[in-house]
Amino acid sequence: MNKVQISQVLKHVGRKVADQNEQAILDEDEIQELEQLRLEVYDIIKTIKDPEEPGTLEELEMITEDLVSVRKENGLPSIRIEWAPTNPECKCALTIALCIRTKLFQQLSVQNAKIDIYIKEGKHSIKDQIDKQVNDKERVLAAMENENVVAVIADLIQEPKSH
Repeated sequence: MNKVQISQVLKHVGRKVADQNEQAILDEDEIQELEQLRLEVYDIIKTIKDPEEPGTLEELEMITEDLVSVRKENGLPSIRIEWAPTNPECKCALTIALCIRTKLFQQLSVQNAKIDIYIKEGKHSIKDQIDKQVNDKERVLAAMENENVVAVIADLIQEPKSH
């Protein structure tokens, strides 16, 4: 990896890691690992289907590669995903956010990663409420106790069938 490539990767993965209240610069291997994780996250979530519109989150441009960032926080990966509903009154925004969290939980190769999911600023009328709910463990568990919610999520996160 040359310096230009490294600087491009740093744009997405963050430069520093908290290590006992000291900042340490990431080495090239750590940078590459974080970039691979960022791309893995994107590959996992891009195929989630929208519950109302025909298409996936990627096809509908609700999620793009540059909206996924990964960095180290206290020695562990910290993943931040921003996404944009198709409209500011989208009634399925929480369902979509739960799909993102569920699919990552099921398929992400890294254990113990912190995952934060946020709606892009100005893209939903109740952004703060949805962000709070999808990033609160107890609220997510409560939502997942509803069999109907679980069934909808299972359908939306199912990988498309190959021909």
